[in-house]
Amino acid sequence: MDEIKIEQLLCGYDNGHRVLSTSLKKPLVQQKDVEVLSDASGNGKFNNYISCFPLVEDGYYVFSKTWYAEEMKRPGCVWTHMLLIRFEDIECNMGYINLQSLFHRPNIGNNYDEYKSTLLLKKEQAFFDLSYYYYVIYTLFYSNKKALIETDSSEEYELTILDVLTKLPQQILMGLSICTCACSNRYIDNEVFSYQATYPGNAK
Repeated sequence: MDEIKIEQLLCGYDNGHRVLSTSLKKPLVQQKDVEVLSDASGNGKFNNYISCFPLVEDGYYVFSKTWYAEEMKRPGCVWTHMLLIRFEDIECNMGYINLQSLFHRPNIGNNYDEYKSTLLLKKEQAFFDLSYYYYVIYTLFYSNKKALIETDSSEEYELTILDVLTKLPQQILMGLSICTCACSNRYIDNEVFSYQATYPGNAK
């Protein structure tokens, strides 16, 4: 496979938080989960953050980026750009996917046409230390406990998280969810996210 197919969803505020544009031809089975997780991760202003989670019923793993929409008159509005990749496509192309450059913050008032197209990502050969990723897998699954950390530098985790997740097999991805700036707990399939970062003083 020389190219990797990626579907897109753009969510934001338009008389309520909703899907504004998508390349998908029909609604997802887990559409409600997508709408909830594309909204702000709780009260409070932030710069941006990423959320990564499985849609097992739909067969996709979601990589999303959320920005605070300060240009909106209504406080608390956000933009979220979601990239959806089939589990089997991630597994077949482990080590070849570079997602960070695909996230795009929209401009208010445009027609969002760029989010209506399926993306075809060319594979990029990546050289990585296999022992390091074995260590990451062990770290992720040595315990069933959920992980929560406090940090005021959540953006620094973005590249590493995207890099690691695209090198994991689907059996792991199906049970793995991450948010780099959770102002309150995030849930998928009634389970709190596996790993969450929050701002200092908010861990309680």
